[in-house]
Amino acid sequence: MTAAADAGHTIGNNGASSITLSPGQSVGIAAGSGATPTNWDLGPGQNNALFASGPGYVTGQWYYGSNFQGVNVAGAVLTTGTAFCSPEWLLTPQPSLSGGGSMTIGSLAYRIATVGTTTGTAALYSDGITGGIHRPLTLLGYTAQAANTSLATVSGPLNAGVSVTEGLIWECGTQGDSTGKWSLQSIGYNVPYVGNTSNSAIFTNTGSALTFAVTYGATAALTWPASLSGTTFSEASNIAPLILFQLSSVP
Repeated sequence: MTAAADAGHTIGNNGASSITLSPGQSVGIAAGSGATPTNWDLGPGQNNALFASGPGYVTGQWYYGSNFQGVNVAGAVLTTGTAFCSPEWLLTPQPSLSGGGSMTIGSLAYRIATVGTTTGTAALYSDGITGGIHRPLTLLGYTAQAANTSLATVSGPLNAGVSVTEGLIWECGTQGDSTGKWSLQSIGYNVPYVGNTSNSAIFTNTGSALTFAVTYGATAALTWPASLSGTTFSEASNIAPLILFQLSSVP
């Protein structure tokens, strides 16, 4: 890009009429130092390639969304036939020189705090606007069903890598029984991102997650819906399960 001075002005005290910027550079323009002044001084060019514009995450580490706080290891029952979803905000906590652009989530993890009798699974959905409010929309990826019959951290790869950028996605979890308990978010900080029709729900840390019905029982396999468009959501009566993510690639 070339920046040019208008009639009656020059660029800097060298009297230049224009300056060409290289890709990835920017300049600042300030009042000039000419005697009249009739000049415009351009600040030093900045190569944005030296600074990350995207997430500062690295592969091989586990993370959770910036709108969550800690883990409640006591957990709460995830009722069979119900998927529990909460928004997870991905952003740039500590930019690195290798950051910028999109990243790929390859695996998810959750913690079984009280043993169940069947299996569980987790999924990621994109964010969409329904009726003017944020709701999960399109299935991005999911983990295979894994036994919830022992106290353990369950982790597994998504069926396909999920390319994401800084912003809002939805994490969902469900299981095939109403006995097992998952570790939960200690505080449901997702509410400021999506809103809540009930002020009392915010004060009592309930209604911080959404639920929708799924067909998943002791003998039935679960197929995560490809789209939640038109789905009727309810507000959960407990704080949502905490699901971690791990990156398989970072730009």
